[in-house]
Formats: sequence, C-alpha cells, structure tokens
Amino acid sequence: MDKRVSVRNVLAFAILGMVAVLFVVIFRNYRGDMPEAIIEALPQNVDLSLKKVDYTETRNGVRRWQLIADSADYSVKNATTHIENIHMTFFDKKGMDEATLTARNGEMHTEKRDVTASGDVVVRTVNGYDFFSDSLLFSESDRKIRTDDPVRIVSSQMKVSGEGLEFDVDSHKYLLRSKVRALITKSKGR
Repeated sequence: MDKRVSVRNVLAFAILGMVAVLFVVIFRNYRGDMPEAIIEALPQNVDLSLKKVDYTETRNGVRRWQLIADSADYSVKNATTHIENIHMTFFDKKGMDEATLTARNGEMHTEKRDVTASGDVVVRTVNGYDFFSDSLLFSESDRKIRTDDPVRIVSSQMKVSGEGLEFDVDSHKYLLRSKVRALITKSKGR
C-alpha cells in the first residue's frame, strides 16, 4: 500500500506542478495593462484614432461630399481631425459626382467641416480639368476650393498655371489670382 500512496503522491505533485507551470505561463503572458499601452501608442493630443475612414456629408438627405482616408486622428481640444491619404468626392445638388480631390494628408476642422489638404493635391472635375497644387482648402460653407500656392490646370485643350486659386465646386468656375500663363491648343476639326 505504501507504493500506491507514494505513486499517488508523485502523480498529485506532478499534476500540481503542471498546474503551477501553466498558471505562471498564463500570468506572464496576460496583458492586464493593454488599455494603457493602447493609449500610450496614440499620438500626443489625440482623443480618437481611426483606420479606413469613410465619411459622407449630407444635406436634406442628399450627399454633398464624401471623404475616404487611410486614417484619422481626432483632437477634441483643437476640434480638428488629422487625416492621411485623402480621397474626397464632391457631389452636385442631385447627388451626382462633380469633382474629386486626392492628397497625401490634411485636416478637417470639425465645427465648420472645412478640409485642408496638402501633399500632391489633385482635383479632377467631370468636365476634364485637372488642378495640381501643394495645398488646398475646401470650405463647406460656400463649397469653394482655395489656395494661395502655385497651381497648374490641365485639360485636353489647355495648360494654365498661376498663383492663387478659387474654384467653385458647384458652378465649376475658377479664378487664378496672379502670374497666370496659358497655353491653349487648337481642337481638331477647327
């Protein structure tokens, strides 16, 4: 009987040992501080960070513009959202595509819904005009795109450059403010 008791004791100690080892492994790998680690990983002055953002601004049930971005970091204190790899689509009063804007990064000013875009900024209209600049500001209140930077405008029949731009998203009218140079090509058949 002593042999059975000692075999039982050995098996009991072995099982207790395995449970203890399992407990130590679980305890060492348990990340009880994960929320703090996540918060520490956020950039400074950021209250909310999102990946793969798709935001659509509507008025009376009609899409006015849509912003798609790889990431967005929102700051309550500054009431701004820093956005990366921007793709905006502007819609007319019927909700149809009118123009697109792409840029490497920018900021959306939360209260006014204005968007500042910078880095390889390109605006393409359904009329075949492409606008190129280093930075632009889209103002939601009057639906205009503005910049004081140099701008190039390219279409199949012309190339225009200048400094300072005001582009009305709805009417497609644009104004170059200074240093305007234009090359207009003759269309075929005329």
